[in-house]
Amino acid sequence: MKGIIISKIRSMALLILISSVVSVSVYKIRGKGEGKYSSGVVENYQSTTDNQENQWITVMEDVNVQMLCADYWIEKCSNPHEILMSPAEIQEWNEIQIEDKRNDVNSINYYNIQGKEYVSKEQLKTAIGGVTSTELSSQGAFVSINKKLYDAKGVEIPSSHWASAIDNCNYDGINDKNKISYGVITRYTEMRALPTSERGYQDKTVPFYDNFINSTALVNEPVIILHTSKDGKWKCIFSSSSSGWVLSKDVAVCSSYDQWKESQKGDFLLVTQDRFRLEDDVTKDRPELGNDEIQEEINGLELSMGTKLKLVKSGELSQGINGRKAQNVYTVKIPVSDKNGMLTYICSYIPVSKEVQVGYMNYTTANVLKLAFKTLGDLYGWGGMYNSRDCSSLMADIYKCFGFQLGRNSGEQAALKCVTFNMEGLSDEEKISILDKNVLPGSILYFSGHVFMYLGQDNGKAYSISATGSIKGIDADGEDIFVQSVMVNSLNIYRTNKKTWLESLSVCKEILLP
Repeated sequence: MKGIIISKIRSMALLILISSVVSVSVYKIRGKGEGKYSSGVVENYQSTTDNQENQWITVMEDVNVQMLCADYWIEKCSNPHEILMSPAEIQEWNEIQIEDKRNDVNSINYYNIQGKEYVSKEQLKTAIGGVTSTELSSQGAFVSINKKLYDAKGVEIPSSHWASAIDNCNYDGINDKNKISYGVITRYTEMRALPTSERGYQDKTVPFYDNFINSTALVNEPVIILHTSKDGKWKCIFSSSSSGWVLSKDVAVCSSYDQWKESQKGDFLLVTQDRFRLEDDVTKDRPELGNDEIQEEINGLELSMGTKLKLVKSGELSQGINGRKAQNVYTVKIPVSDKNGMLTYICSYIPVSKEVQVGYMNYTTANVLKLAFKTLGDLYGWGGMYNSRDCSSLMADIYKCFGFQLGRNSGEQAALKCVTFNMEGLSDEEKISILDKNVLPGSILYFSGHVFMYLGQDNGKAYSISATGSIKGIDADGEDIFVQSVMVNSLNIYRTNKKTWLESLSVCKEILLP
């Protein structure tokens, strides 16, 4: 079988797995700082051929190295730099998406409890049950996990093993009236279904799918805190897109709802790079914080695409930071917890050489595609495992850079209220025609369980980019291949169910006002 391409693999075991079942086509690629694109993509697709002497990149059989460049697809668009929606229109679009949640009277969520001080016992029980994906028995205790789960070595974990984690949900600590707190995330963190860091894998052969990870939260993301675990190490939270248990040390508590609202206002610096780390000196010589552990965690703090940080005007810090009066930098406020777990800020410098900008990006097709290609080759992370993105979080993080609030999972994104093309029941030829004549590159394509971004067409084939877990490649009868990568592929490749992506395609979502 020919075909899989992975630009970089973080796991040697995964590399060995793939190389054992796949033969590859490879191409030379320019590294960071060497060419036109600093993120390590092809320098110039027009000067790249398939017959280079130096061959380094693996690709699918019907993908060539030229297709790994955003400009290759941008130049196929008719008006790639046209602004598709204004900031006001994007805000209107967001309001349409959250209207039902804001008006929901049957449950609580991030939007309909903002500003409230308390939730009832029944509301909190229901909320925690939704987070943990468990049910309450008639006696009011959480039931055990009723599915087969495995450890990293493939050994089955008995369901009784999770009793302590379920007990840690602290049902006994739910009162008739429960105070809500508001907080800000201080470190990229997992939002988990149970208050435990222990993983339970759904597949005994590969440790890629942890049953207990719901999502992740970005640095400086505002959250609502509903409950604390029995051991005090976890907090049950709602974010704008998901819910789960996060480590208490990864969320700083606001002194009031007003402080929480204020934390979201003002000018901000937006991270448009895949990810980068802060310099290591941002918290040195700051004993007034009184929390050495937090200080150490801020050094080298990772910031990823879509993160927003409050800006400080260049003249406001006359003494600099730790005696350093840096030049050609932005100054931002990094949220941290003080010794009592309450929200405070540390100022830090971010060099102008990083891929950041003041405010949201202009919403254009070209910008959407450029952001997507900055992640090419990244490790796939189910629910955000391994500090990586899955298919739906990749779409969400890209569109965050324009101010959009997409749903967290693929089903929610497929249900977005926007310009929609229903592909159910259509032939492959009809789907290709609709994509070619009607659909903007950068739009979100969907089949059950997966979302992927439409790039355009080449030689009669439709192409996409997405964070992909497993496929069969170009051979429907081949072995399942765990690519676990952000990759470019045609819609002619086969899924593990032996159907092509094109055959499976059911919905297309253009992120425009309906």
